[in-house]
Formats: sequence, C-alpha cells, structure tokens
Amino acid sequence: MSDTVYFAQFSDCHLFADIEQLHCGANVFGNLVKVLTTINQDVDISFLVFTGDLTQDHTKTSYLRFVEAYQQAVTRQLPCYFVAGNHDDLALLEQTFSQGPFSATRTINLAHWQIQLASSKSDTPAGLWHENEQNRVVSKIDKSKQQILMMHHHCVDVGYFIDRHGLQNQETFYDFLVARPEIKAVFCGHVHNAISTSIPKANIPLYSCPATCLQFDKSADTVANAGIGIGYRKISLSADNYATQTFFIEA
Repeated sequence: MSDTVYFAQFSDCHLFADIEQLHCGANVFGNLVKVLTTINQDVDISFLVFTGDLTQDHTKTSYLRFVEAYQQAVTRQLPCYFVAGNHDDLALLEQTFSQGPFSATRTINLAHWQIQLASSKSDTPAGLWHENEQNRVVSKIDKSKQQILMMHHHCVDVGYFIDRHGLQNQETFYDFLVARPEIKAVFCGHVHNAISTSIPKANIPLYSCPATCLQFDKSADTVANAGIGIGYRKISLSADNYATQTFFIEA
C-alpha cells in the first residue's frame, strides 16, 4: 500500500458578504464553491490548506460565507488548515475556524514530512518575515523529517504589479532557508497565478497557487481579471520526494 499523502492548496477567495457581488466581473462565492467541489471529488486528497485572503470587504459575514461554501461543496471529512493573508483579520479567521473541519494547527505532522504554515502578514498589504515567526517555525521543525513551508506572500518577484506587495525582507527569508536545508520547497498564494520559480541562495522551488476568485492580468498595472479560469494546486508527499501540479476550472 502506498504511503503517499495527497493534499490540496487553495487560496485568495476574496469573498463578500453578498454572495452575488462580483470582483472584477467574477462571482467569487460561486467560484470558490466550484473549486471546492472539484477538490472534494478527488478521493486521493486527504486534507486542504488555505493560504489566505479569504475576504475582500473585510466583513465578518464574508468569513461565514467561506464556511457556507465549504459545507456546501465538501461532503466528506476533509480537514482544512489555514494561514492569514494581507486582507485577513486573524482574530476573525480564528473565531470562524474554531471547530472542525477547520484547524488552527500550524504544523501538520506526517510520517515523513512536516508542513509548516507560516505567517507573512504585516501592517500593510506587503509581507514581512518576522523574527518571532521564524523562531516559532524553527521550534517546530523535526529535523528527521523533510519540510514544506506554506505562507501567503511570495518571496521572489514575479514580474508584475503584485511585486509591490510581496515579501519585503526577502534576503532575511533566503538566509533562513539556507540555514534550514530540510525545507525542500515553499508554497504561497497572493499572486493570483500558478507560477513556479527558484528561490535565490536556497536554490529550492517556490510554487504559487492559482486563486479561486480570478487570476491577475500580468500586463496590467493594478488588479484586472486575466480571464483564464480559477484553480487550485495538488501536492503529493511520498517517503522521499514530493510532486505538485495545478488544476484550472472554467469560471
């Protein structure tokens, strides 16, 4: 029997209190339901990780809409872990996700791997790698296991306007990764596109997750809908390796 573990990453829902309200022409609530329904149909997937930006209007009701979408689309036992995005209120996240299937656990322990869920949230839309968060992650790392780190902000520039709101102290983060060779890859949200690139110094991959709401037009100078569908990322962890691929759905 295979001991490979499969899970899904989804990100950047940008929900409103009103489930009919559109964001750049996209029905973000309906799109989230579509993505979660597709994930639910993949019987290999055993849990989900949400990498931030639940809300667009910053209302408590938008958080309840997320729970509503999850309950509507996910019909089997699929735990959901999470990190906060720049749009999110951490207190509201923790309040809304205080009961199963949601979990505030920040370290997911598997037989051969640990998944570290790290906060990059700051007082601005941009991200920061905080010393106290670094210390917290280090304290949780089991060096006998391979590591994946998941966060909201991207740590490598991707070449369009979202870089103004990326991780601001990239070099500090790179130095952390160099000192932690057990971390084999970093996964993020925030960029509203599926991108894979290499992280300088550490020479490990960075993978971004397509958004459930809409993908950004890379040629625009601000938020604009690229019209290329919605999606999620599937990740598999075997005893000695990992693999990942993205899936897109017509919105």
